[in-house]
Amino acid sequence: MDKSIDMKKGEHKRSMEKAKKMIDRGCGLGEIVSETHLKEEDVIKSKKKWVDQS
Repeated sequence: MDKSIDMKKGEHKRSMEKAKKMIDRGCGLGEIVSETHLKEEDVIKSKKKWVDQS
């Protein structure tokens, strides 16, 4: 079962914050997904949103 589905809201928020920091450091998508247990699609969508905001 996909771990990101089982995440609670607080866990998901913390994982998204960690993913943003990793993106800012230039980490690759595979590393981010592996470290945060987020879905690849969520990371891609959020990355696009973060880039558009800056």
